[in-house]
Amino acid sequence: MTCLASAWSSNLGWMSALATLALTWGGLWTAGWSLEQGQPVTSKILAVEVLQAPKDAVARTLRVEFAVPLTGNCVRFAIEGLYQETAGVPVYYPLGTALNGSGFAGRNGATFGTQIHGRQPLNFVVMLALPPTIPDGLYQFVYRSLYTCSWFGGFVVRRIQFEAPPVPVWVGAH
Repeated sequence: MTCLASAWSSNLGWMSALATLALTWGGLWTAGWSLEQGQPVTSKILAVEVLQAPKDAVARTLRVEFAVPLTGNCVRFAIEGLYQETAGVPVYYPLGTALNGSGFAGRNGATFGTQIHGRQPLNFVVMLALPPTIPDGLYQFVYRSLYTCSWFGGFVVRRIQFEAPPVPVWVGAH
């Protein structure tokens, strides 16, 4: 603000103030963009399978194995679901959401995805309940995530969107 006030009171007035503001914003944006390039957020879906349910089970279970990068100073919001087009109409079944990252700390390390162990990606398995009303058929498993990353004590904040390539999965009896 001091720089802005001194620029305003100079001979150039508001033009100098606008140039100072643009340079400041541009510098912060460039810093965030360059830090974003240094933190890849690509997640990989390693395997997707529908588990065989007992005859008396009400719902089936979808087992998904992921490999995700360590979030560092980012918070990750992710959503998983199944997608299918039926007679030209897109149908999406949301199955689960997750919110994790280094900004969340549980007691005794009980919160998933908060501990950073080296630079290796984090591999984990998610068990998702399939709605009992979902019709049998071929679906696309969809994984989308949004990372909110802050640098320089929160002065630079970036939101990074990621969508993994869809993985085909058959639901129901073959």
